[in-house]
Amino acid sequence: AAPVSLHLSSLGSAPPRCLPHTGDHERWKVHRLQQDVSEHFSASELVFLSPDADEVLTALDPAKVYVIGGLVDVSVQKRLSLGKAEALGATAARLPLREHVPEVCNGRLPLTLPAVLEILLQVHATGDWEQAVRAALPKRQEKRPVEESRAARRAARRDAQSVHSSAGVDTAYNDSCKNSSSDGEDDANQTENSNDEDDQSRKIASTGDCLTPHHSDIVAA
Repeated sequence: AAPVSLHLSSLGSAPPRCLPHTGDHERWKVHRLQQDVSEHFSASELVFLSPDADEVLTALDPAKVYVIGGLVDVSVQKRLSLGKAEALGATAARLPLREHVPEVCNGRLPLTLPAVLEILLQVHATGDWEQAVRAALPKRQEKRPVEESRAARRAARRDAQSVHSSAGVDTAYNDSCKNSSSDGEDDANQTENSNDEDDQSRKIASTGDCLTPHHSDIVAA
């Protein structure tokens, strides 16, 4: 493929904080334009890339100039690139995210400038949209299988805790039934086996087995 020509436009009106304070951009191998992109290219040549556009970009045309909006904002500002394209009478198109990667969460996902540029360069070099989108798309933006979703994981933890709690109740109940029978026998032989009971109580207390109410009762006896 022929080399891609990159332009930085509107440098004359760009706030200083939007550019490297070290002036590194002066050494980049790109064309630097002080004026707006519309002053250097005709509206018929321009294609503004915007996630809000209805038209889908299906192929790169070497006769077109693709415009990536370099927005610096705290939150996503919708329709800015689309609005500028409409005001100039230029074309606006969105990247074919969901068309080539169906599991993407949002087909109109706003991407960072480097991500969009990476996709365009990869498609220009290989023509493979799917590979280009997958390589640039953040993994968190792809849909997870149901078993991997956050809600599913929370539900699984709740089920596990419920099963564990039920098992604990059953164990305590069974131990209680067994020990109740044992207590009845001990009561019948309380006088002649008092020394054995004291030894057994000390053994249970020392081994840390006082985990259920009934064990506590035994220890306390």
